[in-house]
Amino acid sequence: MAAEVRAVLGCPHCKAPLREQEAQSRVSCEPCRLSWPVEEGIPKLTPEQAVAEPPVSGM
Repeated sequence: MAAEVRAVLGCPHCKAPLREQEAQSRVSCEPCRLSWPVEEGIPKLTPEQAVAEPPVSGM
């Protein structure tokens, strides 16, 4: 994904910065624990495309 796109992207729910997961071609929001696919360099930030990420387990 282009640096210009990353610079202006935010979570559609809470507006937090999105983290790019290049290996999975996804962007994710840590506070909301949601992720969205990136297709051909374009994040698909629609409600239908959002996937809940599993909770992070502690030690």
